Amino acid sequence: MNHLVDQYFDSLSDKKVAVLGIGVSNRPLIRMLLARGIHVLACDKTPREKLDAEVLELEQAGAVLHVGEGYLDDVRADVVFRTPGMHPEIPALRRLRAAGAEITSEMEAFFEVCPCRIIAVTGSDGKTTTTTLIAKILEHAGHRVWIGGNIGAPLLPQAAEMTPTDLAVVELSSFQLMSMERSADIAVVTNVAPNHLDVHKDMAEYVQAKKNVFAHQDGSGKVVLNYDNDITRAFAADAPGAVEFFSRQARPAHGVYLEDGTIFRDGRPIMDAADIRIPGVHNIENYMAAACAVEGLATDEDIDAVARSYVGVLNRIIAAKPADLTLTMHICRGNFRSTWFSSGGYEPIAEILFANCPVDGFFLEYDSERSGGFEPLRFIKDQTVVLGLITSKFPELEDKEAVKARIAEAAKYVPLVQLCLSPQCGFSSTEEGNIMTEEEQWAKVRLVVEIAREVWQDA
Repeated sequence: MNHLVDQYFDSLSDKKVAVLGIGVSNRPLIRMLLARGIHVLACDKTPREKLDAEVLELEQAGAVLHVGEGYLDDVRADVVFRTPGMHPEIPALRRLRAAGAEITSEMEAFFEVCPCRIIAVTGSDGKTTTTTLIAKILEHAGHRVWIGGNIGAPLLPQAAEMTPTDLAVVELSSFQLMSMERSADIAVVTNVAPNHLDVHKDMAEYVQAKKNVFAHQDGSGKVVLNYDNDITRAFAADAPGAVEFFSRQARPAHGVYLEDGTIFRDGRPIMDAADIRIPGVHNIENYMAAACAVEGLATDEDIDAVARSYVGVLNRIIAAKPADLTLTMHICRGNFRSTWFSSGGYEPIAEILFANCPVDGFFLEYDSERSGGFEPLRFIKDQTVVLGLITSKFPELEDKEAVKARIAEAAKYVPLVQLCLSPQCGFSSTEEGNIMTEEEQWAKVRLVVEIAREVWQDA
């Protein structure tokens, strides 16, 4: 039993607590507070008439609801838990802080009471994949692992069950990190690029938030950094503890790197990159980051085994989906300011993924030669295949007859009735968007509709 949890909540027993945001991540926290007899003011911008039954049950259990427009007005509390996506310096929180309130979050509280080592992952891209890989490698190595943060269930309600020999693996966003005063034992920064600048006041604030994942470490801590990213490479100078790099383009003095199709650690081969069955060079980087993070906690055999069995990880997740949920997979190759990140055909992962992953459909990018041919589609079973033949990166319209010819070519491997057509990716995967006007985007959508009507009118 983790007594740190009891001590933490006992310290709140005579306090008025406000929880800002009654979404999924904060509801277990509210239940914990109410179960210990703590006064809870639950605030959310959702109007009362649109609250779901679970929130109303929290009210019946004793929570005082303050909802709708102006939900942050006139809030008075000794301790305030903000929702993960709320900027810690919004006017309402500044007023509460000036009035003497302690501003915290579910994740900050978890870091305070967690009895075991924490591995935290942040970055502009690749956080979720890297976090999941780390957890699965550690589980394969025999560790008891708790995974949470931006993925999975909230960890604070589970902290009482944790022991010092466990390991917690968490994915953290810049908003969560901004106000944190504790850092993980092992921190991973996958990469840093302009992101969420509609919320952060500037790029400097965003970068500083990411640095918080390791800034409060002591000499016993370790940070894993992307050597190929200028911003993260520069983080090494500010690291209080050990630094380990991963690189796809260079051979860092200490770390994990890719060379001639093999992944090495400090000159020693760990595994073949071909064993990584999730496509894209960005996933090679994610895997190298995970390999750095688990050093000393898992063997090379554990790392390679999870790489080979990653579809099994997906299948165990899919097994829990409701029967009426349609689940599809987009194999993304990067989409930022009309640029792409990775290239290569689907052949290396086709038999493993297409034939063994029971999703209902695959969204596949086929807008240029970088995606290879349609031959890998021969492994498709009864899934729908959405052909991303229309690029979302450039405004020039594709030749309609050429697209129809490519659909006919794909139909040699998958029946036409299982095929669909779409843009290859979103027009804006980040707030910066691709370099296309709104009208140019609509023109692409109209082209998709026009071709689809002609191709599938009799299908």
